[in-house]
Amino acid sequence: MKIHYSFIFVAMLFSCANPSQEAFDTLSQKEKSFFETHKTKELTQEEGEKMIEQYKDFEKQFPDHKELPEIYLKKADIYQGYKKFLMALKVYEDFTKKFPQHKKVAYASFMKGFVCDQAYNFSKYDRYKTYAIDFYSKFIQKYPKHPLAKDARGAIKYLNESK
Repeated sequence: MKIHYSFIFVAMLFSCANPSQEAFDTLSQKEKSFFETHKTKELTQEEGEKMIEQYKDFEKQFPDHKELPEIYLKKADIYQGYKKFLMALKVYEDFTKKFPQHKKVAYASFMKGFVCDQAYNFSKYDRYKTYAIDFYSKFIQKYPKHPLAKDARGAIKYLNESK
């Protein structure tokens, strides 16, 4: 009889799924579908906002989930996809503040310059050019040996030569 109760206990233990993992799995499926769709179809603001809202809902429910840093980077990517460069910049800024020890913090720092660079190329508003150069310069200063440092130097050179 003792073995029978042990088996029931183990079965019950495994049947109790982790709610944050279930929610993440559901989010991952929606995300996969979203990104597959937009490999061949242009992203609209409405579609992007819908996915971003799902990310935000997940973040509110599970503020300490281990996948949050990646979710931040995906949110920024979506904002860039429909040319909301300043929203992407804010997400990268939040990422570097909230996850300062994360392995992708250097990437997020580089991307702050990149989204300002994109904003400048899209709008030709000189302030974005100044911001891009500033962010790229800070990135190079902090991560001079990072593989993206060469790209940052090239971008600064290009921006300084553009009118």
